Amino acid sequence: MLRPPEPEVSTTQPWQDDLLDRSELGRDLTEKIRNEKSITVSLHGGWGTGKTFFLKRWQQDMENQGKRVVYFNAWENDFADDPIATLTSILAEQLKGSKFHRLARAAAWAAIHCVTQAASDLVKSQTGTSIPFLQFLQRNKATPDKFTERKQALGKLKNQLERLSAGVREKTDFPLVFIIDELDRCRPDFAVSLLERVKHVLSVPDTVFVFGVNRVSLGEAISARHGISDTDGYLRRFFDLELNMPLPSEYGMVLFAGGRANREHRLEASQEEITEDIAARNWSHQMRDTQLPMYSLCSALGMSLRDTEHCTRTLALAGKNLEPGKPVYPQALGVMTVLNATNPELYDRFVHRRCSAGEVMDHFDRMGYPNGEGEAVVRAEAALYAADGRGREPPALAELRLLAAGQPPNRPELLSARTREGRDQQRLQVLVNQTESLSQNWRSSISFPNMNIPLYLCTLTGLHPRPWQREAGDDGQADQDC
Repeated sequence: MLRPPEPEVSTTQPWQDDLLDRSELGRDLTEKIRNEKSITVSLHGGWGTGKTFFLKRWQQDMENQGKRVVYFNAWENDFADDPIATLTSILAEQLKGSKFHRLARAAAWAAIHCVTQAASDLVKSQTGTSIPFLQFLQRNKATPDKFTERKQALGKLKNQLERLSAGVREKTDFPLVFIIDELDRCRPDFAVSLLERVKHVLSVPDTVFVFGVNRVSLGEAISARHGISDTDGYLRRFFDLELNMPLPSEYGMVLFAGGRANREHRLEASQEEITEDIAARNWSHQMRDTQLPMYSLCSALGMSLRDTEHCTRTLALAGKNLEPGKPVYPQALGVMTVLNATNPELYDRFVHRRCSAGEVMDHFDRMGYPNGEGEAVVRAEAALYAADGRGREPPALAELRLLAAGQPPNRPELLSARTREGRDQQRLQVLVNQTESLSQNWRSSISFPNMNIPLYLCTLTGLHPRPWQREAGDDGQADQDC
């Protein structure tokens, strides 16, 4: 499947698919909030860094320990005008069947009364007419004025929540925990409204709010909508504790993405298929050669788990498009997949030979390597140079040899800016050796003269016809394209 469903959280062993050791983060967060009377926590991570994966398993883990946790997906509920009624309704729903359900339902009704009171005031001010249903829901019609009436409604809501959270603390020796996820994907006005309601209305004693957010994206959305320049300072008003999701290691990235790829995307043939089918055995072997360098490069570049999953789906598509007996050029396929995910415009230029492999490496170098380069970056650069051979020795290889011999290159534009500086002779020699090795191996598998390997790989990951599938009489165009 190109997009398999998200794995279900095990109710008995929530961390059983935790290949990134996030359970340790869960234990640490649990201890941080255990003795807090009232605290609001932001758990920051870029999109696709596994916040939701972690928060749902952490929720289940704490519930298995007898704690009370409410999970609220803000993005799925941002259609509401006011988040307070929606959040408390989900509170009542998720505590249904427990001894706390009556108090949770009372809090939900109090929140609905607050919202309908505000809606009634708005309708009355705009039309001069009251809505009978809203009048029915209003419990305190004889209050002196609207401000006092609104204040009393909010006070009743806070009182119900205080009774609920106190009961949870007494029973579980742990605060009532709200997990607010996907806030950065909401409408800015809804996100701000939710933050304000949590801080000023819902933060009663013995409650903890944990927000899974991308603080950068949330700040940009709030700035664009409300014209706030110091968004960091603005958000810090709402969060008492700011934590960051840890970046996965290269080993963890391989375990997580590679494990899901083989299990769900079927990038590895079954043992029965390997035994009975030579083509399946060959495909399975080439996919291993593709995945490991690709995941290592993703990790070096600090790519998110979601972006790495996108790359994995691209490999699955290549597997569906690959024809029996045709080559994969696995190292180049992995690098091209990462390039397409990080810079589609540069990918298109490289595929159609409008830029050099050196320019592609300049792009990766500019992205930086927050997890360290290791061997992944040198392998990627060698694969890009070797893929430019067109059935012959790649032109960049001659330039690499000149640099390794201490001579200036004749065509420095073919190499990356860092490589043509020639400062690291050891790295340069490894680059020469790997480019030579890949070039020799790939030249023996070239299917036709002047084959453009990047363009060929592009046909595996898209809907383009293969060169040998073109109609007869179009040979000239096929040669020109490939």
